[in-house]
Amino acid sequence: MKRLIILFFLCAGIARAQSTTVSATITDASGQAWKQGTYTFTFRPAPSNPTGTYYWNGVPLTGDQKTIAGHMDTSGHFSVSVPSNTSITPSQSTWDLQVCPIALGNSPCFTQQSITISGPTQDLSSIHPPAISIDLAHPAYPFVVAYTNAEITTAPLGGIYYDYTTVHYWICEAISPTGQVQNYGTCSLWVEICQVGDGLCGGGGVNATYLHNGVVVGQEPRFNLIDGTNMTLTLVDNPGATRVDATFASSGGGGTGCTLPVGGLTFGVLEENPKGTCFDDINFTWDPTLPVATTTNGRIMLIGNASNTVQAAGAGKSFDYIFEFGHDNSVVSSAVTGEHSEAIQIGAGNTFDNCATCFALGDSNDSTSSIVYSIGTHDDLHGINLYAIGSHHGINNNVAGPGDAEEIRLIGEFGLVSLLGPDTLALDIDLIGEADNVEVGEPASNLFQNQANCIHGIGGNNTLTIDGGLSADAGISTLSWVGKNSSYEAHGFFIENMVTAGNNMTVLANSQNVNHAGLYGYHMLLQNCHDCFGVGENVQLTGTLNNVLALGVSVAPEVVITPASVNVTAWPVSKIVAFTFCAAGCTLTGTPCTTGSSSYDQCASPNAINFSSLFTFADANYIASCRGVGPEDPLNPGQPGRVGEPMILSKTTTTITVTPVTLGSTAIHWDSYDCSLIHR
Repeated sequence: MKRLIILFFLCAGIARAQSTTVSATITDASGQAWKQGTYTFTFRPAPSNPTGTYYWNGVPLTGDQKTIAGHMDTSGHFSVSVPSNTSITPSQSTWDLQVCPIALGNSPCFTQQSITISGPTQDLSSIHPPAISIDLAHPAYPFVVAYTNAEITTAPLGGIYYDYTTVHYWICEAISPTGQVQNYGTCSLWVEICQVGDGLCGGGGVNATYLHNGVVVGQEPRFNLIDGTNMTLTLVDNPGATRVDATFASSGGGGTGCTLPVGGLTFGVLEENPKGTCFDDINFTWDPTLPVATTTNGRIMLIGNASNTVQAAGAGKSFDYIFEFGHDNSVVSSAVTGEHSEAIQIGAGNTFDNCATCFALGDSNDSTSSIVYSIGTHDDLHGINLYAIGSHHGINNNVAGPGDAEEIRLIGEFGLVSLLGPDTLALDIDLIGEADNVEVGEPASNLFQNQANCIHGIGGNNTLTIDGGLSADAGISTLSWVGKNSSYEAHGFFIENMVTAGNNMTVLANSQNVNHAGLYGYHMLLQNCHDCFGVGENVQLTGTLNNVLALGVSVAPEVVITPASVNVTAWPVSKIVAFTFCAAGCTLTGTPCTTGSSSYDQCASPNAINFSSLFTFADANYIASCRGVGPEDPLNPGQPGRVGEPMILSKTTTTITVTPVTLGSTAIHWDSYDCSLIHR
């Protein structure tokens, strides 16, 4: 008897060891857990033995053992014991797992086939069915259930489903059509339906469900709204609209005020954190009571028009940075009272005085600074390094002492660069524009050493003038310009190392010389020049000329070389006409003639090519030449023939007569002629 009991327990242990505890939490592709869903394991025989008898623990596998089914819990989880395939003979059998959601509509169950079950435990949570998708207008079941309304992909207007999560019915009251039918598509407004006896209808039964940001807070019969600190809620019953209206009103909360901690300031940009504690920053202020008498190395931002005047009040008093919006405002300082480090203005009619770096954006601004940047029109700039974009700018350093400028960049038109004063030095000036005027030096007979060096420009109708008395150290040095109708004058000084290109140029050095100059263009005047050359039309040379080369046309002689006194008359060309002549596709259309078949034969009817549609010469005193293209042998099409260059038989003011000449005894013709006519 003892041996039978021991054998029984051994057999039971073997049976448990040959089963696998299979568990899983089923979530679909959208992340929705298939709560309260069902699962079914179905035995699948080996493909090689589909009809044979299978044994588990040496006992034939019964029908009940081949199908194992059950329900998932409220989280979509299940755990069940399944016979291990490794303990079933014959081998190579598997199991199919079918899972079904509680949602009913168009969503079918999902089956994962041919799963091999083995080991003590096995987790199948990696199985993720497709997301549930229900067409509420064409459901497979008369009553549709969904976990959330996101699973209702299409619906008719007025469509109803039961929401498993909220335990309520919902109705679609607004549609975004997906086709021609306007009452069918994506539901854009789901409304929970009041059920008689539940909390939504005001009676007993199931309470209403309250959500916060889509998360269920609870199910209670009432919803209580409570006033908060500095917040008052007013509720009014509105039966006509079948609703209760709620109005929220703030009753304060801004603190009780504070005192600015920075001494001497009564206005500022404030921060109150924590409540009742103030913080103000002298680097960011707004003070309409300026000037400020106690600010040292401060910063200020101004907003307003014609009401802001920023002025440092004493020696060493200044603002590091000023940012100003508006027009007709003033930022004033002096060498005695201090200097503003950086001033930025946006507006018109504003004034900056004595700032290290000024930035002006707008029109009619006046800036005095070591460095000035300006974008706009009609701005007045004063300083050492000046940069301006716009028109009608005035760059003025008109002072009793030297009106020096180290670097000037001006892009625009109708600009005036006026650097007037004794012993003025203008270095590195670049101008791009039209009708700009540059003046350097005090117009006087004294020996002022006024200089304008490294000046470059692009544009027309510009004027560059340097004034003052005679001095060996004064003049215009290193000048380049591209444009027209421009003038460069050194009154009492020299001009050297210059290159200009354009039309109607004037280069004058009164009392002194122009040294190392090159001019390109026409209608140019060059006076008192040493080591100069001019290339163009109507180059006029006056005054003292040494080592000068002038090349041009329409002036006799056409080439002048000094001082060697060698005059060379060039032969000017008044007109060049070029054209092609062929049967089609050329400048002039016609069929090139064919010669006779004798040696050195010509065309019986040569081509008279009329070019009057292109040009008519005053007479026939022109050079004419033509070249043939593609000679062909009529007896051997596609083969070149033997023929000489086309011969010009005659010419008139509008016509040339052309014929080919054979070199053999075969008639020949050219495919086309390329002709050029040159008249003096």
